[in-house]
Amino acid sequence: MADEQQHTLALIADHLITAAQPLIEAATSLGAFMRLMGRIGFFASDIPAPYQQLATRVSDAANALENLPASPSIQDLLNLLDKGKGIYDAIQQLAAAPVPNGADPAAYAQEIGERLFEVLLTDYLAAEQPGAYNILSMLNVITTEHIAATPTRPSYVRTHFRWEELPKVVSDPAGLPARVYHWGQPDFLDDLVLEHVAALGLALGLPVAFRQSDSQALSGFMGTPDIFPPPTGRSLVLPFFYANVAGTTIEGALALQRLPGQGTTAPGLILEPRLPSQLPLAIDLAPSAKLTLRAGTNLGQLFGVALTPPGDVSIRYPFAPGTPPPAAGVGAAFTFQPDTPAILLGDPAASRVELASATVNLGADVTGGNVDLSFGADLQGLKVVIAAGEGDSFLRSVIGDKPAAVDIPLGIDWSRQNGIRFKGSAAFEVSLHPHLQLGPLRVEVVTISLSVPSGGPPRISLKVTAGISGALGPLKFLVQGIGLATDVIFQPGNAGPFGIGLGFKPPNGIGLDIDAGGFIGGGFLILDEDKGEYSGGLDLMFEDGIAVHALAILDTKLPEGGFSLLILISSEFPAIPLPFGFKLLGVGGLLGLNRSVALEALAAGLRDDSFQTILFPTDVVANAPQIISNLNRLFPQSNGHFIVGPMAKLGWATPTLVTAEVGLVLDLPTLDIAFVGVVRAALPADDIAILTLQVNFFGTLDFKTGRLQFDASLYDSHILG
Repeated sequence: MADEQQHTLALIADHLITAAQPLIEAATSLGAFMRLMGRIGFFASDIPAPYQQLATRVSDAANALENLPASPSIQDLLNLLDKGKGIYDAIQQLAAAPVPNGADPAAYAQEIGERLFEVLLTDYLAAEQPGAYNILSMLNVITTEHIAATPTRPSYVRTHFRWEELPKVVSDPAGLPARVYHWGQPDFLDDLVLEHVAALGLALGLPVAFRQSDSQALSGFMGTPDIFPPPTGRSLVLPFFYANVAGTTIEGALALQRLPGQGTTAPGLILEPRLPSQLPLAIDLAPSAKLTLRAGTNLGQLFGVALTPPGDVSIRYPFAPGTPPPAAGVGAAFTFQPDTPAILLGDPAASRVELASATVNLGADVTGGNVDLSFGADLQGLKVVIAAGEGDSFLRSVIGDKPAAVDIPLGIDWSRQNGIRFKGSAAFEVSLHPHLQLGPLRVEVVTISLSVPSGGPPRISLKVTAGISGALGPLKFLVQGIGLATDVIFQPGNAGPFGIGLGFKPPNGIGLDIDAGGFIGGGFLILDEDKGEYSGGLDLMFEDGIAVHALAILDTKLPEGGFSLLILISSEFPAIPLPFGFKLLGVGGLLGLNRSVALEALAAGLRDDSFQTILFPTDVVANAPQIISNLNRLFPQSNGHFIVGPMAKLGWATPTLVTAEVGLVLDLPTLDIAFVGVVRAALPADDIAILTLQVNFFGTLDFKTGRLQFDASLYDSHILG
């Protein structure tokens, strides 16, 4: 199977299993085994039996990979991934196995699991995935270190694979140059920059050359044309175009060289486009790749984009100092368009993210005489395909049997001024509003987020979700947050050295609206996966005037463990007469498990009117965020506590002039008792005016001492007339 057509889980298993293939030869050839051990700093004169068992495990996994069905099931993929994980686990267990003759026993037991896997993985990436290898090197994930020989160990080059660096790429991308290359410091590792860029160029199929820098040009870039002796250095040259014009060969190339530090300014870099005047603005590099130069770029004139710490950018002309930069700036765009869309994530036959083409832009932009370096990537034909068959029966009826495809116009921007972000967003999260109609469905919003969740092991979370609305007969609905989710956890897991969770993401919110069979109203269900909080509400009116309001909150991630549950329910109905002109208008109650009463917050309700959201709330669906927030604040999570609170709604006079909503809350086992209430009155003031007022009251009763405290506050009053 071609990589671009593989399920993401199959692709990961493929890489893990293929990377371990050298173990088969090492288990059957002493020479190969000695060379492998030497790569990680150990002498060896025999092959211990565990390596032969390990080779058998690798062969078995390779056969399973070879015989994977053309359309594998999720279980097939998980079984294959488990075989890759089994190889990794077996390598870790070598520490407790017999030591090869000649190896240092203590060092072998301490290092073999990590060292052997590192060398297998990095060798595989360098040979089979050089682009990925060099990008990981530039991100400080892969580093090398020379280890000198000792009496018990040979010299070797230690390769480090730093999994913990990957989340930093998302959480602190601006810190990469300093972490990897000591940018902004006197010991700036310019040679390492050139080495990494050269390796990346080779991986992309470009010719690469190191040439002696032009001393006069370098002096001009430094602004010291008469300096003696002239500065020296080497330039990395990446030629991308050759042509014969009037018998002369012309070359289009990019050159990168070190800009020496001057005074207190640390060393920097010069990016030098070498563009002869005969060079066309559009160049076909390959059948699926094209290079386009920005119109107005000074073709034929030597110039360079100077990058100096901490983040200054300027366009310099070494042989024509003082030349203003072109108003349109300078830049180039690289476009890649494969014959068929590439599967970036997911299953080619189910929920997935696919890409038709991409354009990468690099430029120096000029605004008001100031120069800003920018980098961008526009992803064309990016689609999220949601296969409803992976959801439940409700979702299948909502989305239909056919996959729903949503186009996502997405891009990534980086500039010296703004840092790195998704286009149209200030961070690694962007929401798009395609308002796309797909038969009976409408895609209201698509959200893409890339994050490093706090707490727990280091991990990166990618989510691509959609908000979809539609109707099923008399039932209208909104499904929010349905799509594809990926979590990569950088500790040993189901993929060997790391864990990966990938697949269909159920919605984090469902809203329903109904107007049929005598019922009018709706409800909602919200899931906050990170908080482990479920909340739902119902707001219904029946034909005979009975209204029901309900809301529940279930938290499954308490700091002390366990769960908490809070339920609020109320019902309003036609008046039931009571003595002395009073009438009962509604009843309800509050129930909480592992919840307590925040007395100070309740007392504050005298002034902020939060009582209205817990005593017979209205329009529960529309006001859900405020109601949920107030309930969590007034009745916080607390292990071992249980609260119960009856409520009643009363009226007085006919027509009703005064209404009172009252509730009592008992907290067990503390026996704290609190009561709250809202009294509203509409009293005739004169022939043309009516006085309306609202009074909130709060009180507590100490059950042990019998002490009662009470407070009331006029919250609002008006004269209508």
